[in-house]
Amino acid sequence: MYFIGHGKTGPVKIGFTADLDPMPRLRQLQTGSPEQLKVLGIISAYASIERKIQSLLAPHNIRGEWFDREAAISVLRRLKNKESFHRSHFVDKLWSISIESIHQEEEDEEALHVEVARNLIQDVREQLSRVNTEQPLPFRSWLITQSSRDHATGDLARDAIKDPEFPSVGSLADYLRYIKSVSYSPTAIRTTIEAWIECDLAIRRLATREQDEFLWPTT
Repeated sequence: MYFIGHGKTGPVKIGFTADLDPMPRLRQLQTGSPEQLKVLGIISAYASIERKIQSLLAPHNIRGEWFDREAAISVLRRLKNKESFHRSHFVDKLWSISIESIHQEEEDEEALHVEVARNLIQDVREQLSRVNTEQPLPFRSWLITQSSRDHATGDLARDAIKDPEFPSVGSLADYLRYIKSVSYSPTAIRTTIEAWIECDLAIRRLATREQDEFLWPTT
């Protein structure tokens, strides 16, 4: 599967070739293009993976197999960089949070709400340490596919569809800043984080050769 860029800032074609060499296709496309074309990346995958990526990026489609450059490159970078992100700046900051100050007056027995809060923070820190939080993703595109879910993620997806200002591509911190600016609530922040984790894992699985793996949850 190849990603061919049109010029320095133009759209990106996402296509598939069975002979593992995108150069013949590049030369064919170049004859009809006034702009210099360049192979931005190659991913070893089945044709079905190409279709899944194109489906994911449907909101960023320009024409045919050509997609918005920023969105396409964000997916390409994630597919080529599949390892976990154990030392991201965002997660490092979460590890520095301390809840001890909340209950300094409680010497003998830890308050239940503090114990629950600590466990929740521990849980989200552990999950985020295993996914990408720094590289931009086409989060809105993935989120749109979740709009039918009867779940907080579905609510977030429906809000994103109705909000023309909702960012198309960005890092987790970018999306959290936006959510905070429009309707800050602990639930919205938590939902965004959980949805981001799902999105990153879904995109990472696109690079696997397990064609029968189901890409996105529907419940």
